[in-house]
Amino acid sequence: MNAHADWLDITSSPDDHVRGELRMFLGNLGFNCHDYTSDSETWMPSDGVYGVLRSELKPSHARISASGQILQHLRDLGQFDNYLALLSTTPYRVTRLDAAYDVPTDASVRIADILRRFPREISLGRQRPLRVHSLLSTRLDGLKSGTVYFGHRSRARVTARVYDKALEQFEKRNLVIPPSTRYEITFRDGISSLRDAYDPTAIFWAHVGTLLPVPSSAPVWTPNDSLGWSYARPSVLPVDVLKRRVASSGDLSVLALLADELGDEGRNLLVHLILQNLGVVHKGQYYKSDAA
Repeated sequence: MNAHADWLDITSSPDDHVRGELRMFLGNLGFNCHDYTSDSETWMPSDGVYGVLRSELKPSHARISASGQILQHLRDLGQFDNYLALLSTTPYRVTRLDAAYDVPTDASVRIADILRRFPREISLGRQRPLRVHSLLSTRLDGLKSGTVYFGHRSRARVTARVYDKALEQFEKRNLVIPPSTRYEITFRDGISSLRDAYDPTAIFWAHVGTLLPVPSSAPVWTPNDSLGWSYARPSVLPVDVLKRRVASSGDLSVLALLADELGDEGRNLLVHLILQNLGVVHKGQYYKSDAA
């Protein structure tokens, strides 16, 4: 019944982050740093474990992103609690949490049943229905299997997928594992917290009820109202956007070069054509700049 975190992204203030402490923490665990730049670092375990942890520092935010393999590696080392404790030392926002739950059954049967029940769309919680997409292939045993996506590449705060975990492991790493179907719910935009990352069982069952029967013993999930840090995007005036778009317009630069080929009056003609296209001047009128 227990779910586990299979991806975790957090963001925090660029002026209050844990990148330095994270370097020391990962270094002590035998991680190696790759692709180091002033605003981005990539960390990978040194003992051949798959997975990547990325740390970024941008003008608007700091971000730490850990793949499912990294989270599992930290659990295997007994360091997952310490990792979450480190992340929680500054105000944060969980911008992505994947909660996964594995069922030891053949995924081809489960996927066929899901597509029969939800051929086009599905509702997860109280949000709008999500479109259903599938990516299937024929396995060596002749059965079709793969992944079914719910809200794939949408802007929904809660999306999901169900996939053949055994097939994935065989295709990606040539590993043979017992039949396994993975149900995975993705929570974005601050819905979840590090408390949910530590044990996502409650938040998983609170949102997966359309796909799976919820056990009577499933814990009750309560949202975390203390979201910690959040980034307020500064308002941009339309005139500033217009100035920036004009200044960076490649098409306008090309038109200016063409106008210059017409001689001294070329740019005046270009301005006239633009104003005419915008309806500012009409045919029969002619624009000439004061500088000419």
